[in-house]
Amino acid sequence: MNQYTRYLGLKAIIEDILGSEAWYALKETNHLPTWKKQLLRVINAIHTSILASIEIFDEDWLEKINEAVASGKTDVETATDIEEAISSLAAVFVNVSFLQVGFMPMRKGNREKVSLRKENWRLNQFRTVMYVQSPQQKESLFRHKQQKEIGYQNQMDLWVEYLRSKSKLKYPEWCRERNA
Repeated sequence: MNQYTRYLGLKAIIEDILGSEAWYALKETNHLPTWKKQLLRVINAIHTSILASIEIFDEDWLEKINEAVASGKTDVETATDIEEAISSLAAVFVNVSFLQVGFMPMRKGNREKVSLRKENWRLNQFRTVMYVQSPQQKESLFRHKQQKEIGYQNQMDLWVEYLRSKSKLKYPEWCRERNA
């Protein structure tokens, strides 16, 4: 596998996150400053997303997220090649992922192999992650899935029909009743 092939998956994800302009910037380049710029934008995007999306958190957790992001940005900025920059990005995301679950395990100096048994990976001693959906979010997700399933125009036609019906039912219930 050549260097170009290895980066295709990452370029596609960066395009999903930042748009086609980012993909075109990375399309066929081995220019380190270009890669650093886009990787830093991805780190900034996840940080902004965390700050904008997570509504309930403790200050210690937020401090650890901010430290992980700052450390990752420094590592990307000081990387001497593209692979080191990508490795730094990966390290940020591993750290943030574990922090999102509860905390980053620190097993430095542990000479024993850590098994993947559940009891070794229960990370809720300090906080518990809870994903909740408001009724509006549930309806939004229903509409999103419906649009993917039946197409944008068909979904919009159904939505207009629902609004005109002045039904007291929520839209997902109305659709289920009509087998739509």
